Amino acid sequence: MRIYRALAVLVAGTLLAACPAGGMGTRAEAPPVTYALHEHRQESRGCAREGVPCAEVLLRWPRFSPDAAPAAVAAMQAWLEAEMARDPLGEARADSPAAAARAFIDAFEAETAAAPAAEWFLRRQAQLIHQDGRVLSLAVDSSVYAGGAHPLSTRQLASFDRETGERLDIERVVRPESMALFADLLTRALRRERGIAASVSLADAGFFLEDDRVPPTDNFAVTADGWLLHYDPYEIAPYALGPVELSLTFREIENVARTGTAAAPREPPRILESR
Repeated sequence: MRIYRALAVLVAGTLLAACPAGGMGTRAEAPPVTYALHEHRQESRGCAREGVPCAEVLLRWPRFSPDAAPAAVAAMQAWLEAEMARDPLGEARADSPAAAARAFIDAFEAETAAAPAAEWFLRRQAQLIHQDGRVLSLAVDSSVYAGGAHPLSTRQLASFDRETGERLDIERVVRPESMALFADLLTRALRRERGIAASVSLADAGFFLEDDRVPPTDNFAVTADGWLLHYDPYEIAPYALGPVELSLTFREIENVARTGTAAAPREPPRILESR
């Protein structure tokens, strides 16, 4: 229905993401992790009738083949199922993605039973954003509207050790003694990416940060070039400034990253070229 047309562009982007990353025309060392897209749709009563407010849910996520990296695939699949089952109206998680969708529809129908309600929607799109011979990285982008001034968009990132399936969090990949330096790197990256001069406090630029420094977050992923960290609206800045996404190259993190983890600066084995 209405939500499906709006997601046509996202579908095309996701299909492109299914191609193996980082290996075209290079030496073959690791097979690509492959997947098929799965989706779940639900809508409230009345969505088929024009002019009737309704609630629509579309959840789309990959289901991976375990052949190339079974430990990582099991961990990623569990994480994706949990993200798809996350309650968009609270902190809880439902028993399944379908149950989360049903709860959203039920909340809308309860709201409209008491008074007319605006159209609600929940859209969740997961994709594999990077893979190499040591790490696999995922992103889940969500957009939800359940009344109020505006929709809320969020992004969850995660990276997994390809061999062990361990999720890589900041405490595992940054040296404990380097956390302060890591925060300094993030602060410099924010100033660089938002064009904020060193002479301007981040508070004056609209951010709400203690000590004028960006705190590390576990909402991060390893990419082909380095680390990507994401802060949703309201996390370190008001809605008007939008989400904050900071990129640090492998060269920038050389002095803060633990050695020996899948996120460490390295030349990872390449992904086998798809044929």
